[in-house]
Amino acid sequence: MTKGKKWFMAGVLILSLSAFLYGENHRLTVTAVLVEDEKIPAGFGGYRILQLSDLHGQTFGKDQTRLLAKIQKLDPHLIVITGDFLDQKTTDLRALEDLTGDLLEVAPVYVVSGNHEGGPLGEKLLQRMEKLGARVLRNEAVLLTHAGDELLLAGLSDPVLQIGDFQEALKTLSQETAEAPYRILLAHRPEYLPDYAEASWNLVFSGHAHGGQFRLPGIGGLVAPGQGFFPPWDAGLQEAGDTLMMVSRGLGNSIIPQRLGNPPELVLVTLRHLSAP
Repeated sequence: MTKGKKWFMAGVLILSLSAFLYGENHRLTVTAVLVEDEKIPAGFGGYRILQLSDLHGQTFGKDQTRLLAKIQKLDPHLIVITGDFLDQKTTDLRALEDLTGDLLEVAPVYVVSGNHEGGPLGEKLLQRMEKLGARVLRNEAVLLTHAGDELLLAGLSDPVLQIGDFQEALKTLSQETAEAPYRILLAHRPEYLPDYAEASWNLVFSGHAHGGQFRLPGIGGLVAPGQGFFPPWDAGLQEAGDTLMMVSRGLGNSIIPQRLGNPPELVLVTLRHLSAP
């Protein structure tokens, strides 16, 4: 092989690898999950909840056009954001404010903080999201209504934003909402699944684990904050007792700038009352 051909092949390999790595960080995927439970109110049968998590300021198309097109096509009844909409690299909130406004044109938006909302711009972003019309849940619950039925949605602030102990805040919120027939909790950190289960939450939406960052065939995620290597709760629908927890692989990156086998994810959960036809 001539020297020129070697340089050409090297260039092709570098371009191919670059394209692959770019795709791993920017190829939007959708995970659709059906959650069935006899406790889900019949009026919420077919109710679609879209989860966004761990955006970390990532962009998908100019002005988030690819992201928004995906979301609009999924046509959710509700959008939940489970933390880390921004991170330490974020310096300007305008793009995230614009995205919030665009999401609100699709469906009502409910938000909980992640650990990165504990940074200098975090509370400012949450306040601006509220001003636009999103609802930020800070250790509180709301009743959602649909087709004549009600369902409870609650949210916990991330441990770094708690004034007191996170588990005490969870215990208090759980006790205050215990009478609701079906309870959904938004909480950024999946490593507290045993606590969510002990408090008998029906369905939890979480993120934070980034899918384990690098996903290995037959093994799963490699490493996740709060869980270490080979995390048990890194992605997908998890179960503990009577509690189901949906862990989003997230949309962006933070300290580790590259994903492998783990493209950005939107989650669409559809609720179904078990006795429904």
